[in-house]
Amino acid sequence: MPRTLTALLALTLPPVAVLALLSLFVGVGDASPATLFSQGWYGPAAHLLLTSRLPRTLALILAGAGMAVAGLILQMLVRNRFVEPSTVGTTESASLGILLVMLLAPDMPMVGRMLVAAGFAVAGTLLFLAILRRVPL
Repeated sequence: MPRTLTALLALTLPPVAVLALLSLFVGVGDASPATLFSQGWYGPAAHLLLTSRLPRTLALILAGAGMAVAGLILQMLVRNRFVEPSTVGTTESASLGILLVMLLAPDMPMVGRMLVAAGFAVAGTLLFLAILRRVPL
């Protein structure tokens, strides 16, 4: 790993870890460190932390990492470092999928809606890439 990348990681990783830790204690319910220590690991605050706040924080971290990887892959496919999924219509394609589901199958469960949105997002991105291949660079 190059030295500049190592230095960049050393500078950015601690603030991200601190923000992730702070995210565990932000919310409507009281799950502050003081409450956790006073109630112990079997109290309502620990239950809130383990069932809601920790999964939320991990999901946010994983979603952010996934979006970063998807953006990098898209930049490599298009060979343009300024491209992102929202500029090539991926977000709009997913929105179109959700709109069609709401109009045609409003009783579809959430998992089905998410799958339709993901399918439309992939199809929209593939359409963009197909158009890009036909345009001379």
